[in-house]
Amino acid sequence: MHNITELTEYKKELRGKLLSTAMAEFSSRGIKAVKMDDIAAKLGISKRTMYEIYSKKEDILLEGILRHDKLEEERFAEYINEAPRTTMDILIEFFRMQMKAAASVCPQFYSDLHKYQNVLETISKKHCESDQRALDFFKKGIDEGYFRSDFDYTLLLTIVRQSMQYVMDSQLYKQYGTQHLFRNMIMLFIRGFATQKGIQEFDKALSEF
Repeated sequence: MHNITELTEYKKELRGKLLSTAMAEFSSRGIKAVKMDDIAAKLGISKRTMYEIYSKKEDILLEGILRHDKLEEERFAEYINEAPRTTMDILIEFFRMQMKAAASVCPQFYSDLHKYQNVLETISKKHCESDQRALDFFKKGIDEGYFRSDFDYTLLLTIVRQSMQYVMDSQLYKQYGTQHLFRNMIMLFIRGFATQKGIQEFDKALSEF
């Protein structure tokens, strides 16, 4: 007979598998197309077990996105800490990771995401909370000679957020694709605030992608 600790560990492990499976399905098929029963069947568990962990799809989506972001932040932190990195190294790696992520998500995912305002508001709030870290990063880039010192980076962050909001609201990703959109937007911003030294580093990295 299983004790309480074993059952708790099983539920924790199952919760992680459930989030990974659900997010993979959401990303490839869209959120609306994936039913709660589909996720349960994919994992080989009963619907009862499924609903004991999550009562609705929105909870899975929110926790799945937050979990994914946390894992990406941990991977990124590991990259930064494993060797000495310049701000341009970090910016290029961020660009590479985002391009890879954009390639794995279908446009329908973003269309469906509009229907979950609580999820969008939580994500937006989380991004705003990271602004100070971004400003510290830009300051370091200025000190290293990669970023311009005559640039208003607080304004830049506002413009970036508003641009992304426009992309979501107008659903431009359907017309151009997420990778194409991201690549062009990021290149535009980087070439705006980077010095000649920074642009040379970025162009060199692009040629090697």
